[in-house]
Amino acid sequence: DAITLIDGLEALGRVNEALSTLALAVCERVGTPSDYGAKTTKALIQDRLNITSREANRRTDMAKSLGGRVTLTGQAQPPLFPRVADAFNEGRLSADQARVIKDCLKKLPTWVSQDDRDYAEATLVDKAPSVRVHDLRAIFARILAHVDPDGQEPLDATDRTMYKVTMHARGNGDWEICGLLDPVTGGVLNGLLTARTTVATSVLDSSSVGGTGTESGVLEDGTLIDMSGQRLSAQEWIYERFATLIGRIDMTRTGQGSPYALVVTAKAEDLATGTGVGVTGTENPVPISELVRHGLNGAVFF
Repeated sequence: DAITLIDGLEALGRVNEALSTLALAVCERVGTPSDYGAKTTKALIQDRLNITSREANRRTDMAKSLGGRVTLTGQAQPPLFPRVADAFNEGRLSADQARVIKDCLKKLPTWVSQDDRDYAEATLVDKAPSVRVHDLRAIFARILAHVDPDGQEPLDATDRTMYKVTMHARGNGDWEICGLLDPVTGGVLNGLLTARTTVATSVLDSSSVGGTGTESGVLEDGTLIDMSGQRLSAQEWIYERFATLIGRIDMTRTGQGSPYALVVTAKAEDLATGTGVGVTGTENPVPISELVRHGLNGAVFF
């Protein structure tokens, strides 16, 4: 029943989206935003409907591409992508599908014939109801490879000096990190952080207390992570992988006699009780509980 309701609501949502796009297309053709105190149609709907600039831009772009047009002399013209517009208005395409197809068709080289453009548009519209939105880009890539086998001119490589990683310490000891990675480094890191993780259940020996089972996350290298009572989100998994990756790199470097080590100064009483904070060489506080959780594997000097 819930799925049936979702299907119905999606159908109604598509009707509403199509009607909104058509009405906005009328505003684009004959409206005067200044009558409502706005400079552009985008600014008008952004303020009037209290939506974000990004959403307003998406809606106006859809209206320009899928709504009717007029020439400077007032002569009516069909939408920029008529097949997409028809399928969208009939509810056969969702707004996301229509947007992806529209964006793909705009990537066709200017010299491509109208017949090839019509073929690409018709193919994507016909395939859309039976494939995922992501697959539409793959289908268009094959069409583009057939139409333009030589491909586009290679893009200029990003200036190497633009790649960077910056870190900023917060007052509570946490760190903020941001930056820009080159394609290879970014691809490797993405693969390390987003590799699939399977969940296994290990049954304790019947002689163990309680005789119950524990849920463990199994990484690709076979490492078990206790997940009892946990259901980590994808974002949490990525962070835990990142933290584990950094920890392993640091252990490897230290084991090979690396000249670098993280030095934390703390009171012996706090170490004994597991409370309080330590301080790094950059005067960044680290809770003692975090040090204990990582096992205090470093050398201790009194």
